[in-house]
Amino acid sequence: MNDGLRGLLGLAMRAGQVLPGAGRALDLIRQGQAGLILLDEGASDNTRKRFDDACAHHDTDCLLLSPGLLGEAIGRHGTMVAAMRPGSFTQKLLSASVRDDIRTRE
Repeated sequence: MNDGLRGLLGLAMRAGQVLPGAGRALDLIRQGQAGLILLDEGASDNTRKRFDDACAHHDTDCLLLSPGLLGEAIGRHGTMVAAMRPGSFTQKLLSASVRDDIRTRE
């Protein structure tokens, strides 16, 4: 499913629904405008804890992706965190994660 997920993330990025970067993602979580947080498994423990805590506090879903998948899919290698706006792409990614047993952090 990584190819399908990679393609869906690429489409969402081109549609302006993926906003890469930890700072931007935290701002969107705090403003209540993030529909989903995408977190690379290769992110540091500190980054993972920061986003786990923020997502739990603001009741935002967090999708944990295979190492390198996020950066490769959106065309920005090395990206560890991105936020997605609420909408159909977010719903499709969440349903794909449940269907394909990709880990979500809640």
